[in-house]
Amino acid sequence: YQALKKAGLTYEDASHPLLPFPEMVTGLEKGAIDAANLPEPFATFSIEKGFGFRVPTDSFYPRQTVAVVLYGANFMSKRPEVARRFMVAYLKGVRFYNGALKDGHFAGPFPPTGTRRAPARHASGTMATERSTCAVGSCPRPTSSG
Repeated sequence: YQALKKAGLTYEDASHPLLPFPEMVTGLEKGAIDAANLPEPFATFSIEKGFGFRVPTDSFYPRQTVAVVLYGANFMSKRPEVARRFMVAYLKGVRFYNGALKDGHFAGPFPPTGTRRAPARHASGTMATERSTCAVGSCPRPTSSG
């Protein structure tokens, strides 16, 4: 809707057919549809074939990313516990990443230049990889009791 609004249109000014992504590509190629919000690899395919182009979405959807996680039916039905653990790990990663953003930019999980943080421990009790903003060799290494 925000893209239409940016162009001076309303939601009602456009039709909104529900199409699978491959059919959107075909629709763009044949001129049956005027626009589509395509994920990869469909967006690049459309551009390479000469009938698609990218519209930067930052002007109407700032700091937004479209991502989809799909499971196969066999994965979910034959290995439901693994599928559940995968999704839990994926969401933890997403939350970690989102927690490292500041004002729409990746700020990193580390403190400002010249400071150190205590080494993190994984749930297994092992030390996490230590990173620092100190110059190489100028910071004391953490101890295993850290």
